[in-house]
Amino acid sequence: MPDPASTFESAHPDTLAQIRKEADAYLGAQLTVTLAGNQRAMTFFGFLAAASAVIGSASVTVVTTSTDFAAFGVVGIMVVFGLLIAMFCANMAAMPDDFYYVGNSPSNWIEDIQDGRRLHRSLAEGVALDVRSIDRNTDTIDRCSKFIKRAVWIAWGSLAGGALGMIVAYSLTHP
Repeated sequence: MPDPASTFESAHPDTLAQIRKEADAYLGAQLTVTLAGNQRAMTFFGFLAAASAVIGSASVTVVTTSTDFAAFGVVGIMVVFGLLIAMFCANMAAMPDDFYYVGNSPSNWIEDIQDGRRLHRSLAEGVALDVRSIDRNTDTIDRCSKFIKRAVWIAWGSLAGGALGMIVAYSLTHP
């Protein structure tokens, strides 16, 4: 595969500037999407934590105080277990990752200056770095998206399973 920087270096300076401008905008949009996803994941995590605390407290209380309704408490504890797994997935979606941002540290220009590298070549190398950064960010966004989707499906499955379990528990305790 040819060196991407060499390919970009062959572009007209105006074209290279436009590519860089669009890459910067794309990297900025990826950051916005990622931050919004992290906020959603942590909000969902908080909701699941609150629901788990309420359902878990009520379930343990029922199991320890009423043998007639213990089956309902056991179902509640099973729901909490599912919600805890969903919380884990939501937390994984919001975990810090390697992420690549718009811009560059001035210290990254030192080698270019010392080598007497032409500006056009340096800009082409920057665009090639942007390509790799966008690809890596896309992988990170996809991974986080999969975790939050799993969290949502596991939470809904736990609640649906809990509802079914309550029906079964009721039918067993009220023949």
